Amino acid sequence: LNEETSQARSQPVFIQVVDAASPASKVKPKPVQVIALAVFLSLAAAAATIFLLASLDTSFKSVDELEAVLGLQVLAAIPQYEMTPAGKDGKSGASGASIALPLLDDPYSAASEAYRTLRAALLLHEDESHSILVSSAVPEEGKSTTSLSLAISMAQRGARTVLIEADLRKPVMQKRLLGDGDHKGAADFLSDQADFDEIVQPTQIPNLFVIAAGRVSKSSGELLLRRPRVEKLLQLARGEFEQVIVDSAPLLAVSDTLTIARHFKNIALVVRSHKTPRRMVKRAVDLLRRVRREPVGVALSMIPPGNAYYYYGYSEGAGKAYGATH
Repeated sequence: LNEETSQARSQPVFIQVVDAASPASKVKPKPVQVIALAVFLSLAAAAATIFLLASLDTSFKSVDELEAVLGLQVLAAIPQYEMTPAGKDGKSGASGASIALPLLDDPYSAASEAYRTLRAALLLHEDESHSILVSSAVPEEGKSTTSLSLAISMAQRGARTVLIEADLRKPVMQKRLLGDGDHKGAADFLSDQADFDEIVQPTQIPNLFVIAAGRVSKSSGELLLRRPRVEKLLQLARGEFEQVIVDSAPLLAVSDTLTIARHFKNIALVVRSHKTPRRMVKRAVDLLRRVRREPVGVALSMIPPGNAYYYYGYSEGAGKAYGATH
């Protein structure tokens, strides 16, 4: 075996040159071309990403776009508003609430003026009932904040105003305005467990009263089906107050708003800018139209700072100067 291995190793190896070697040439990198190609590919990738995100985002981004698609008037364009430093980290701001209320915290801000614009637009549509129903397509549209701010603006106008919380499944007004505690409200009145005078609560804001949801349960939404009691509640509220603002549940989440929509001629829809898909907003409008209730208009809420050019910003000090915000 060793002899065979030795013989195999001693076998000659024949090499044949097929192509002769060419003269050597220097190769060096071309930084300008590499950088230009990298920049071009980066811009192309960024443009493709932006196009893809824009195609997937079907939300409303401007007033003109919303009016063109829905065929409804935009009552106000409400920009995003951050609470003053005193109101951050769960502490109360000038409004005494743990939420941003620009009409109280910063009366000369663009958001405050937007809510006044909403008030003025709705007063143009006001009927003899002096009542307005505020709703939205889905949760987290800014509906409750808009309802509360609208009620505050009505009260600041000098009108005796009551805010009724008709969202009996996820109430928020009681904690915002009345604080913790056992307060009787709309649910107690609709279930014949409280009189009207017992459920009307004053607030720290002059001329503003609130009827909170009250003691609610999982079946509280069914109370809105008691048509005689709902009509009685609205009748008493309209008789005692100059303005009645009703904060209702989202239209696509539950059927509660459609149940009480028949009692209102003025219905305002809140749509969150850059978030709510168009199909959901269209669906909400169609549902109202099926019960023969056409919204008087839409409030486009939470417009990003760089995009809100449909409202005016006021400088510090009452009426010193103003200018369009671009």
